[in-house]
Amino acid sequence: MSYQSDIYEAIKASAPLTALIGDRFFWDVADSSTTTPYIVAQTVSNDGETDFDGFRDVSFPLIQFSAWAKTKQDAIEIMSKFRTGLEGRNLPGASDVSLSFAGEQSTRDPVTKLYGEIIDYRASTNTN
Repeated sequence: MSYQSDIYEAIKASAPLTALIGDRFFWDVADSSTTTPYIVAQTVSNDGETDFDGFRDVSFPLIQFSAWAKTKQDAIEIMSKFRTGLEGRNLPGASDVSLSFAGEQSTRDPVTKLYGEIIDYRASTNTN
């Protein structure tokens, strides 16, 4: 399993988050017909650590999560609950992924007219 799968499973197992977004959690892109609110995740960059033997066994990807909603307040609320559910804990799975807060920003998409709360996390994970 990959760290993406482990994160996906942790989000799907979070009752407070699924109460807000149901099954509307996506990697990379959501379909344009997706109803709000929803969250999109993507890997922005990936850094690894190489041991002296040349084996790269730890990865430190930067993962961005974007909560999208019709109102700014809804986007903020969803992201706040998302952070509470994931931040600072090891997630289940073979990748042994943990997340550390790395940055936050707000946005509004002029085409869809949706508000977004975007959070970056630096992950630490086994390479698999």
